Amino acid sequence: MVEYDVKHLLELTTASNDQVHSVVAFSLRAEFKTRMPANVIFIELIGDYLQQFTQPCFSDEQLRQFAARLNMAVDSRKVLGKLHMQQFNA
Repeated sequence: MVEYDVKHLLELTTASNDQVHSVVAFSLRAEFKTRMPANVIFIELIGDYLQQFTQPCFSDEQLRQFAARLNMAVDSRKVLGKLHMQQFNA
């Protein structure tokens, strides 16, 4: 399946790139052999992590557009997955 870079998918400008922070969240079942970077956390701590960013970055309209783009990407991945399975089974 196609992997999407979120910044590209949301069509963010270079100026907006600094306002988006990457984070990876794992369930408590995950066990790490090394120390995790600050942006790699357990899912239960995601709220605490996000609260450190207090400055509004995007308007409500921009957030609605982002949500629509992300939903379209999810839908297209589902369609591609179904097509792939159909081709695999054929």
